[in-house]
Amino acid sequence: MPDRLPQDFAYTGKGGHRYYPSPALLGAANAALVLGAPLLLTGEAGCGKTDFAYAAASYLGQGPPERFQVRSDTRARDLLYRYDAVRRFGEIQLAGALGQAEAALYPDDPAARRAALDRHLAQVRDVRRFIRLEALGRAIVRASPRPRVVLIDEIDKAPRDMPNDLLMELEHLDGFDVEEIPPDLDPERPIDPDDASTWRRRMTRSPGAAAPLVVLTSNVERQLPDAFLRRCVFHHIEFPDDPRHLKRILEAHHLDDDADGDTKGLLLQTLRVFRHFRRHPGWVKKPGTSELIAWAGAVRARPDRGAVVEALTEIEGQVDAKQAPAWRSLPELGCLVKMVDDLTRLQPQSAEAR
Repeated sequence: MPDRLPQDFAYTGKGGHRYYPSPALLGAANAALVLGAPLLLTGEAGCGKTDFAYAAASYLGQGPPERFQVRSDTRARDLLYRYDAVRRFGEIQLAGALGQAEAALYPDDPAARRAALDRHLAQVRDVRRFIRLEALGRAIVRASPRPRVVLIDEIDKAPRDMPNDLLMELEHLDGFDVEEIPPDLDPERPIDPDDASTWRRRMTRSPGAAAPLVVLTSNVERQLPDAFLRRCVFHHIEFPDDPRHLKRILEAHHLDDDADGDTKGLLLQTLRVFRHFRRHPGWVKKPGTSELIAWAGAVRARPDRGAVVEALTEIEGQVDAKQAPAWRSLPELGCLVKMVDDLTRLQPQSAEAR
């Protein structure tokens, strides 16, 4: 029976903070585990897509996720391994030059000259020295009875054909071929992901080991191919507009056991003001969960806490009185607003405009 992620587990995200997945998110992840399908997560930047991979890994107990950051030139094979042909070429040139220099010491001994050259070139003949396993490849060869988590971040940044090419790799998670390794190079020792001398052309998952849980994130900068979407289990992480959920997130990041009542009160006030602030119309980049966490931390660290509370209280009073809030006076505004256009729009709004 495949592993299932329970609702009543104390999940931890990337920074070791508590992570609170919604029942719908856990349901999607469990469907991906049962089906052996990749889990595709979308949502606002900073909403917790990447953190969920760490949270799932915290339950599965196989270490942190094997993470791969997608770039505009990423190929599907890059998720399995990389071969550094440029480095190998350079080392061959250097080894040849060193071998020739040593061979020159034996002008009358052809055998010694050949031995000197061979000795230097032998160090670069093994192509495995120039191969590095990447996230998906490491997860396959390190597989154990419980699934490892592979995080493929920002799949929407990949070249147009890469997601469909990746489908081929995701449908064969029992192993993969390293084409640069000669087929006759077959060590007798078991594959050790940390020892290149044990690698062979066909790198396989151990019998009885679980396939990895592949978590893909997307900021929806570009539409992914239909064939790729059909293969995935999809979930969109909504902004947690429930104040109780946001309160738990803030407490997980900014409250320790000895926090006093004033600190708790300040965090609740920042949360209330943030929820009003987020409703401001016309955002280019609407502040999300990560901005809230950063802002609350910066506000809490201010030495002039009384002035901060006064500024936040004034904003709340303006909102309650249906007046135009003076958003530009918010403390540490740079934690919330990241675009000049948004900063310009934070001019006083009439009650009707809000």
